[in-house]
Amino acid sequence: MGSLPGQKAPHTPNGILISTLDEARARWLGQRIPASSGRFVPTRLEIDYRTALQPDERRVRVRFIVLRADRTGAVLREIVQNSNTQRVIAEAVSEVELWDASMSYRLRLSDEQLAPLRSDSEGIHR
Repeated sequence: MGSLPGQKAPHTPNGILISTLDEARARWLGQRIPASSGRFVPTRLEIDYRTALQPDERRVRVRFIVLRADRTGAVLREIVQNSNTQRVIAEAVSEVELWDASMSYRLRLSDEQLAPLRSDSEGIHR
C-alpha cells in the first residue's frame, strides 16, 4: 500500500475497509436474524481510522455491538482489529435497514427478528 501525498504512514484504502465491513456485517446479521423476505442494507456508515492496515495484516476480526434496534432497523458499532495483536485498525458506526428482495420498499422488523439484536449486545465475526 502506498502513502497519500504528505502522509508518512501507509494509507488504508477505503474500498478494502468498506468491503471488509460489509461482508462481515452481512454474515453477522445473516447468522442472527431470519430475513427470508429481504436483505439488510446499510443506510449510513461512519468510519474512524485508528491506524493504517499493514500489508502483513491479512486476517482481521470485526466485532459488532448493537447500539440500538427497533422496528426500522439497527445501529451497530463495528470494531476492526488485527486478529493476532488485537490492535484496533478502525471503528465504525453503521445503520442498517431491512429491504424487500426487489429493493423497492423498507420492511419493518418483527419481534422474532428484533429478539437476537436486542439480546446480542456484542458479537464477534470474521
